[in-house]
Amino acid sequence: MIFPAEWSPHKATWTAWPDLPDAWLENQEPARKEWLALCGAICMTGVQAQEELKIFVKSKEEQKRVENELGNLPIKFYTFDYGDVWLRDTGCIFSKTKNHLEGHVFRFNGWGEKYILARDVELSREMALKARVEKIEHQFVFEGGAVDHNGKGLWITTEQCLLNENRNPGMTKVQYERAFHKLGAEKICWITEGLLNDHTDGHVDNILRFVNEETLLCMEPCGSTDPQAEILNKIKDEAQVWASENNLKLLTLRSPGEVLSSEGDLMPSSYMNFYIANNSVVLPLYGTKQDEQAIEDLQKIFKTKKVVGLPSRHLLTGGGSFHCMTQQEPV
Repeated sequence: MIFPAEWSPHKATWTAWPDLPDAWLENQEPARKEWLALCGAICMTGVQAQEELKIFVKSKEEQKRVENELGNLPIKFYTFDYGDVWLRDTGCIFSKTKNHLEGHVFRFNGWGEKYILARDVELSREMALKARVEKIEHQFVFEGGAVDHNGKGLWITTEQCLLNENRNPGMTKVQYERAFHKLGAEKICWITEGLLNDHTDGHVDNILRFVNEETLLCMEPCGSTDPQAEILNKIKDEAQVWASENNLKLLTLRSPGEVLSSEGDLMPSSYMNFYIANNSVVLPLYGTKQDEQAIEDLQKIFKTKKVVGLPSRHLLTGGGSFHCMTQQEPV
């Protein structure tokens, strides 16, 4: 059993139409426009096969609207009354054994019982069913955004999330490592904590990512006034130690800096929440002066894919960005 790295060829990307008015409020329509742009960028043509989209909608009326908006893109629709769009955490996670796929179904508790939404706990089973893959169920709470890996046995995660008592009370680091070893992890990097004000309790896909088998990427502060400066420096230091121990390179992007909500609260904006599709890398942007440099720097890393920077500020008001709302299905 292997979990192919995100840059491995995809059969499809799973996502869902943003439709939770009580949560999104005035940001729902702008967030939908950002989501539609994401879908278009994922389906970009290039060296690899064009990516197919597998989209959950809640009604045939919504399906018709998305079809009209996205035109002739390769799409399959599935009607299901999901809670919200965060399929990285609520959907199944695909692994591969020889010539067939498995869909791993974990328990989900609304990121530590913060956001309990109707049928989110059922979505991963529904996704495995629709994908027609073997379903493998696990008995502990887990979210896909809590780990990243290089497809060769190196995994990264955070203590703040996995060891939080609001996930699996009493479950130790050793017990997690035993569970992950059964899933193919050989070595695991434990970063202490994630970004400030991240309701996921520090998901690693917001702070540290593999960009190839031998390279990690994190953020460094954009300046002395960066509100995340202290934690970003700590993440970089911890990642560098583990990278050196495992003969990995560590690269950095400058962070977006301060991004505030309409209420004036600091949002956990991150360039690390990019999504690696077959022919593109879709990078969330936040309207700060670091945006253009982030596109340029990420393009130097992903030389065979087109880096597409897209606005994500309205999506972030709902709690996440491009990586959070996508889940790859490997070839």
